[in-house]
Amino acid sequence: MSGNRLSGSIPAEIGNLKNLITLRLTNNRFTGHIPHTIGELKMLKSLHLDSNELTGTVPVEIGKMLTLTTLKLSMNRLEGYLPGSLGDLPKLNFISAYLNQFTGIEPNFSTCRSLKYLALSYNLFSGEFPQCLWDVIGLEYIDLGNNNLSTMGPGHVVSNSFLRELQLANNSLSGEFPTSLIHCKKLVVLNFERNKLNGELPKWIGDEMLSLAILQLHSNLFHGEIPSELSQLQALHVLDLSKNKFSGSIPPDFGSIASMKNETQFVVSRDYKIRRSRFLKWKGNYYYFPANSYLTTIDLSSNHLSGQIPQDITNLLGLKVLNLAKNSIGGNIPTMIGNMKQLESLDLSMNRLTGPIPPSLDSLTFLSWLNVSYNNLSGPIPTGPQLQTLNDPSMYRGNVGLCGPPLGSKCSADNNHETPNEHKNDDHPYNILIFSSSMILGFILGFWSVIGVLTLNKSWRSQYFNFIDCVLARCLRSN
Repeated sequence: MSGNRLSGSIPAEIGNLKNLITLRLTNNRFTGHIPHTIGELKMLKSLHLDSNELTGTVPVEIGKMLTLTTLKLSMNRLEGYLPGSLGDLPKLNFISAYLNQFTGIEPNFSTCRSLKYLALSYNLFSGEFPQCLWDVIGLEYIDLGNNNLSTMGPGHVVSNSFLRELQLANNSLSGEFPTSLIHCKKLVVLNFERNKLNGELPKWIGDEMLSLAILQLHSNLFHGEIPSELSQLQALHVLDLSKNKFSGSIPPDFGSIASMKNETQFVVSRDYKIRRSRFLKWKGNYYYFPANSYLTTIDLSSNHLSGQIPQDITNLLGLKVLNLAKNSIGGNIPTMIGNMKQLESLDLSMNRLTGPIPPSLDSLTFLSWLNVSYNNLSGPIPTGPQLQTLNDPSMYRGNVGLCGPPLGSKCSADNNHETPNEHKNDDHPYNILIFSSSMILGFILGFWSVIGVLTLNKSWRSQYFNFIDCVLARCLRSN
């Protein structure tokens, strides 16, 4: 009965359908409360009430539906607490209740021993993360993003946690990185983006969370150096630490992340399928990417990083997005950056990079976004076929030493053929001495050659003085 524009209340008589196995009322216009008689559907396995306009609380009688495996309540106006009676359902493994007005979960919910998936984003949760969820032993997926949680609480994650995906973006979480997560050794996705977490990023992330494939921490208040131990996360294919306060250099060990070195598509996890789409910066803007897409990314932009771009980062042959913008990184762009054949988006803008743009950049045939603006780069812009497709002058602006198309400034002969060292050698004292000596020697040889000829050859001497007399006579007549 989905998608039929049915309206009004769900009738209480629905509880008379004792043998009903599946009830799908998705995408209608039902209003009012979920009837208490729903608990009489003792044979029901799937209950889909999502995308309606239902209000009120979830009836505790739902805990009588002992065969229920799937419960979908999303996109309604339901409120209050999720009832603890859901913990009485031995086969319930999937709850989707996002985009409602729920404010909490009753503690005895923790007895949901078969639950694997729990989606509660875009609700009104506040204060402490629901501690009862740590006790749902088989729970693999938790999404409480877009709520108003302020603390993770003490946490007591059991050491055999099955948690694979934790989505807590867009909350108000503060304090340091939660130490309770050290026990989540099977975690594949961790998303804390757009919170208020602070302190240094613990090294044990790289030592303990070895299954981690997606780490999204952007828009927090983390500071200190980026731990080099993150390079031990050999399954990592999305690392987003942008918009924090990290300082120091980019760890050189990042060039050894196995999943990013492989040009072929990397399998994130062989025994877990990522459920949630990802919000990533790509080609200068943020986009949602489906859960099954593999956009291998390193985003360290908008921090306080310094030092140079490690040469070994060019070993990441499978990397598709590299964003180091808005830092204080100096030195040259690595000459071997052309090895990163899969690179689609490269943003190095607003740093302190110097030297030329490496010609090898033109060999990146998938590159469709480039930004090196506002650095101290110099020399001609490479003119190969790939870079000619990137003809927006704004991607090069703010580099007074750059020349050539698509910029308006033309390159001189010196720009095209001489290196900076050749310019410096022109002013070397040794070169000046050689030049001066050559000029003096040339003058002496020329002078005495003329005098010698006039002295030894009588006819030449006569013609020479006749020529001088003629010139003087003409000068006198003109006066």
